[in-house]
Amino acid sequence: MDATEPYLYFWPKIQESLADAGIETGWFHSTYTLTPHGIYPVQFGEAVETLRYVLEDVGRSPGEVLIAGDSAGGSLCLAILSHLKHHSIDVSDLVMNESIKGAILLSPWVSFSHEWPSVKLNKHRDIDAQEVTAQWSRLYLNGQLSNNYIEAVNAPGDWWSNVPVEQTLVLAGADEVLLDPIKSWTSTFKKSNPDTTLVIGERECHVAPLIWPMFGDFHETEQEIALKHWLLERLS
Repeated sequence: MDATEPYLYFWPKIQESLADAGIETGWFHSTYTLTPHGIYPVQFGEAVETLRYVLEDVGRSPGEVLIAGDSAGGSLCLAILSHLKHHSIDVSDLVMNESIKGAILLSPWVSFSHEWPSVKLNKHRDIDAQEVTAQWSRLYLNGQLSNNYIEAVNAPGDWWSNVPVEQTLVLAGADEVLLDPIKSWTSTFKKSNPDTTLVIGERECHVAPLIWPMFGDFHETEQEIALKHWLLERLS
């Protein structure tokens, strides 16, 4: 799906809260090709080129860059991290001399499987309908087999060892169908990357900070509060 109107308010609000604390930040939003107009690895390649642009054209060092994404965008962030450690033949190489400062993953889509308990438990609590996510993942794969760059939860523990990222924040909602795979991936990732924080917002759906405003609910979610605190703590 295209970014919705709340995106235009949510991230600038985060930027303003940092500015109020004396922390100046610059933000670059990447637009990647949506299915069915592009299939794997088109979006993967565009995500890698986004980071390359910030590093090479804008001239930022990896140590002052954070990558962030929600849902499929969170999955692409993980594809970038995987690619930085395990070069994929599907996209162009990207070499860095230091780790990026951090990754922020909002409800990352780490598994296409519908066999997780949370899929059934939260079926009527979340916004993600099984038939819709099944169609989107099928379009993305377009008959290809999945891999660790597509479904991060399937990567073994040693895959994430020495991934070049200093710190990671994972946000999820207790009522989302993706909760179990997110928790499973985070547990695996944290074994090799101890500076990893998982925050689960009670009674919150998939990407609640960006979804709820679409329905007129503008109260601050637990995930948004956690994101602000994490950024203030890590960037001060």
